[in-house]
Amino acid sequence: MLRLADIDGSLVVTRPLLPFTPVEFARAKAVLDLRRHLAGPPTPTAGPVSAPGRT
Repeated sequence: MLRLADIDGSLVVTRPLLPFTPVEFARAKAVLDLRRHLAGPPTPTAGPVSAPGRT
C-alpha cells in the first residue's frame, strides 16, 4: 500500500500480491509533486473582493 499526501487530502494506492518498490513510491510521489506545482499557489478563501471606493 502507498499512502501519499495530495492536494485534496491523501491518496492511497493498493495492489494485491506484490509490494510496491521504492522506485514506484518515488515515481508516485514525483507525479503528485508535479500536480501540486502545476496547480499553483492556493487561492485565498476570503470573502468577495470589491474595488476601493465602491460598496
